[in-house]
Amino acid sequence: MSYKSLLRASARVSKSLDYKLSYSVPRGKKSAGTIIMGCNTKVIKAFLAVVNVVYFICGTVLIGVGVWMVVDKVFVSEILGSDLFAVSAYIAIISGVILVIISFLGCGAALAGRRPLCLVYLIILVCMFVLLMMVAVLAAIFQDEMETGMQQRMEITLKEKYGTDPQATESWDILQSKLQCCAVTDRGWSLYYQSRWFQNEAAKNPQSSTQKYVPITCCVYEGALKNYRNAEQCQSWSLGPPNPLHSGSGSAKNDFLFYKGCYTAAREFVFSQSTIMLGIGFSFCFTMLFGMFLSIWLYRRLGQEGRQDFAEDYKD
Repeated sequence: MSYKSLLRASARVSKSLDYKLSYSVPRGKKSAGTIIMGCNTKVIKAFLAVVNVVYFICGTVLIGVGVWMVVDKVFVSEILGSDLFAVSAYIAIISGVILVIISFLGCGAALAGRRPLCLVYLIILVCMFVLLMMVAVLAAIFQDEMETGMQQRMEITLKEKYGTDPQATESWDILQSKLQCCAVTDRGWSLYYQSRWFQNEAAKNPQSSTQKYVPITCCVYEGALKNYRNAEQCQSWSLGPPNPLHSGSGSAKNDFLFYKGCYTAAREFVFSQSTIMLGIGFSFCFTMLFGMFLSIWLYRRLGQEGRQDFAEDYKD
């Protein structure tokens, strides 16, 4: 047998072995690589489903915090003359609603295992990430802004708007009642003497014995009795505060009047709320990153599975 004949025979044997190795997997069966890849995909789907359950919980919490801020705390914006607090509250509600919707979409993408659905989920997740970052940034800006001129803004709104602007008046009344304070600074009742509210009250009660120096919300409220303890002495006491003639440090103590100013209490309240929003925004952004990573991983894995299934079907 010639040398060329030996080469041709060895080539035929090699091709025959390659054919048997390549098609050793029975028709309709998955290869070992495909099975391993499928298991890995199931793990990714399970993780993605868990993450979206967390998103659902976080979304409901965010909606609750936002609604609570709008219903019970948005009066601060009117007092401070800034809408950033209210804007942050509304963005928190919108973010929470979107987060709940995303959680359902993410669970659907994980269960269905469809690449287009994963892609839509990823795009919405990126938009949500940007929105939550906006909430956190607004909260940070709000903190910085409140550091500058907060006391002056409170004094301006009290003097110019209290008693004439219904919304500002209601906001101040809520603040003083909830925080049990009066005016802006400690023992700062004299600020009311410069307000339009005081001018209107003086016109109604020209006699000094009945003159009201502070509004009723500066007075101590008895929750058990559901009434103010002694509104007349609190507002019109002639022997001590808030009477301007007897409001010095050595004057008699009015037990029915709030001595604490609202500036310190409001500042602590505002910073506690903005800190909560900062924490929520940045912590949720971190979970968003984890969800984006899983969705990209699942998107790529589904593409690899599709190509491998196509290759095996083509061989069959």
